[in-house]
Amino acid sequence: MTGGDGLTLEAVWDGQTLALLLIAAGIGAVAGLGRLARFPIDKVPRFSAIIGTLVTGAIAAVGAFYVFAPSTSLKFISACALAGYIGPALLDALDLRFKLLAAEDRATKALAVAEQAVVKAEEALDIASAPRTGSARVEPTELEALQADIKVVRAALEAIKGNGRA
Repeated sequence: MTGGDGLTLEAVWDGQTLALLLIAAGIGAVAGLGRLARFPIDKVPRFSAIIGTLVTGAIAAVGAFYVFAPSTSLKFISACALAGYIGPALLDALDLRFKLLAAEDRATKALAVAEQAVVKAEEALDIASAPRTGSARVEPTELEALQADIKVVRAALEAIKGNGRA
């Protein structure tokens, strides 16, 4: 099995990479325990909170190992220790980043739908303004009001697109 960047599953589980992952997890877990040092001795968290801190620190450190790909041992230790210590905040930040990207994608799709609606409204206005006789005729003042409304909506869409993206 090969990932998008050519990384094979076998390469992930070779001895050297697995050893580095375990070292990263260990550094992150120990650094995560460092977060508990800020509690007074009589307010030490429960055992389950300690285990949660160890696991969160280890997961964050392994994630930092893959994201930052440190090139030297000092950078490796620093990245893993920092990620382990700020584990919950780092994982929350990554989660919020993914949510932001998803919201941005939904907003882009909503703008596209709104633009299609404006185009359809303009087409309907063109049809309604065509010369007709009889009772199906639309008054010119109604047409002007619809044209003004469409211009306002189009201007609002352009302003939204201008503020959201460069």
